[in-house]
Amino acid sequence: MSSKADDFDVRHRDGRDGRAWGNGVNGPEDGYAADGSYAGGDHGAFGGTVDYDLGYDANGWDTQGFRSPAAGYLDNHETAYLGDGAAQGNGRGGSHARTTSTQDVGQANWAPGSTGPWLPDQPGPPGRQPGRRGRRAKPGGPGGPGGPRAPRGQRVKIKGSWWRHWTWRKALGVVLGIIGGFIILGALAIVVAYEQTPVPSDAMAATSYAQSLVYSSNGALIGRFGTTDRQELPYNEIPENIINAVLAAEDRHFWTEGGISPTATLRAAFADLTGNDGSLQGGSTITQQFVRNYYAGIGTQQTLSRKIKEIFVAMKVAKEKSKQWILTNYLNTIYLGRGAYGIQAAAETYFGKPVAKLSVPQDAVIAALIQQPSTYPLPEYRPELVARWNYVINGMVQMGNLPAQTAATLKFPSLGPPHVPQSVGTAVWDPYVLNMVRTELETVYHFTDAQIDDGGYIIRTSISDSKMAALYQAVSQNEQQIDADSTLYPFEDYMHVGAVLEDPGTGQIQALYPGPGYTGSRYNGTGPVISARECTKIDCQWNMASQNREQVGSSFKPYILALAVKQGMNVQTSTLDGFNDQFIPPDSQPKAYPSTALPAASDGWSKLVTNDSSGENGPFTPQMAMAESINTAFSDLWHVVAGVGSTTVANSVGQMAQAFGVDTNAAGITGPDDMQDDYGVTLGQASLTVEEQASMLATIDDNCVYHDPHLIVSISQNGLQTPTNVTSA
Repeated sequence: MSSKADDFDVRHRDGRDGRAWGNGVNGPEDGYAADGSYAGGDHGAFGGTVDYDLGYDANGWDTQGFRSPAAGYLDNHETAYLGDGAAQGNGRGGSHARTTSTQDVGQANWAPGSTGPWLPDQPGPPGRQPGRRGRRAKPGGPGGPGGPRAPRGQRVKIKGSWWRHWTWRKALGVVLGIIGGFIILGALAIVVAYEQTPVPSDAMAATSYAQSLVYSSNGALIGRFGTTDRQELPYNEIPENIINAVLAAEDRHFWTEGGISPTATLRAAFADLTGNDGSLQGGSTITQQFVRNYYAGIGTQQTLSRKIKEIFVAMKVAKEKSKQWILTNYLNTIYLGRGAYGIQAAAETYFGKPVAKLSVPQDAVIAALIQQPSTYPLPEYRPELVARWNYVINGMVQMGNLPAQTAATLKFPSLGPPHVPQSVGTAVWDPYVLNMVRTELETVYHFTDAQIDDGGYIIRTSISDSKMAALYQAVSQNEQQIDADSTLYPFEDYMHVGAVLEDPGTGQIQALYPGPGYTGSRYNGTGPVISARECTKIDCQWNMASQNREQVGSSFKPYILALAVKQGMNVQTSTLDGFNDQFIPPDSQPKAYPSTALPAASDGWSKLVTNDSSGENGPFTPQMAMAESINTAFSDLWHVVAGVGSTTVANSVGQMAQAFGVDTNAAGITGPDDMQDDYGVTLGQASLTVEEQASMLATIDDNCVYHDPHLIVSISQNGLQTPTNVTSA
């Protein structure tokens, strides 16, 4: 690409070679006009003096275009002189640009006595490199074309020239300027947002938490969630060890930071940007946690706007309140699991004594619970709690609050017995029902612990007080009869009872027998008081109706019969082989007949199957075989309908059990302990709950229409309406 200067061979002579160029000093004897101008100066012959920096020149220089060269210039431009007038007799003429003869700064000639032009094939003048056209002269080269020039070392800047000549320095400056502008605007926005964020005036103290109440269908109070078990302590009554443990766990720079930790915030922000789980990370100081849990209007949503609001409020609170005030309220309001709010309630909940009497290891447990108070107290999360406890102990050592030698001798303390955080009604069954309601709120309605404990919900159940009382009375009478007939051990030493009464049309549980009662209650409501030792012996807090799994024996046969009906069998007219002492073919041979003798090719055949008595021997219809519970007949039916392996999903016994509401993985029918192709499933070797069995019978009773078994009938908040995030069971 060439400019007009290239096309016309415009040369700009640098005035730094010490020679005079059109300043009125030199005369004709030096090749100049009488007035010292470029009358005959050759602007084209001095090839080493080219300068294309046309943004700088004397007044009058045409920077938007160039004048046409004189006639004949292209024919002899190597030796021609470019002047402002017509061509001279010696061929010097054809000006490319106007010059101002009287204002030029004088320069020396190329050399003393030099009057002729310098030719390209001759040695270059001082300060020039021969043969390199278009390059600016080094210091000491000849001056520029005619016209005024700036003093040495200066340039005259013409409008628009800065934008025509970009360099990397200019580009970098523009980019840095833009970035700086954004930084300033961002800083101003943060300042404005900070100033406009008020500290909430309403505090979420203990009185602001609303309990959730659970009632029976008769209106009797079953229990309360969220008893707000909190006991306030002044700062001077909070032991130093518990303070050190909490700071080691949650905020080791609490005393020196201004409400937020920039390093922790940046670390959390980096995790948010690089993570893929969709959730925001932590990085909160104790002041931020306190603001979130103490003040109304902050919220706990995992959003950037809420986090920014939390940070601003924390910074203002840190300026307005003392560190002692913040720490005191934090330690009195933080949730620590099992219904305990604050360190005093937690100390009594987990260790049965006030916080002032806790040991250092026990203090560290309380501090460790802050991170996950709902899960860490559970036995299955004990390894995670121990790991967090070690983190707290090591933090106390690093902060200088615990000698390393002492820390090395500490052991994780044992927690107290399970604590029931909610208050319960007076009936012996109320604790069981209340726990079942909580499980249903969590698994079906997806309520959080905070919603359950502090949401102020009114929960009405399908439990009938009269039917519950009648069921407990029936169980008590039967247990007494069993004890009277037993010559070995008391009933409760070797047998448990579970019962469920379910409405077939809705799935609502109207009554159940989950157990004899919790520690401190009377056995079955009327017997002796259950001690802690007795409760441990009989697992009194284990729900025998919904949690306990036992092999169900012949009561599993309805699942096999239901599968046969689904495949088109007429249960009244079909015939089953109910002869005693049978070997059953594998389910891969559904058309093979059972045999009283094991065949030669017996791979997959069952062991010998017998009936309960020799009189149960012969052909049976499926209906009669069910009524009399004929083992061989149903083992034969199983191998006919079970299908080949688990790949035939439509014929799967496991799939049929799932349709009735059975957790087949927990029962062992499917999953790691797969028994789907084992004839022993027919005879009840799988482990089911009483509730699952009751749902199966209720489904058959309602013409095989399944309803989820449930206790909750309605949920309202503040007695006004059902929350929008609640759906029916």
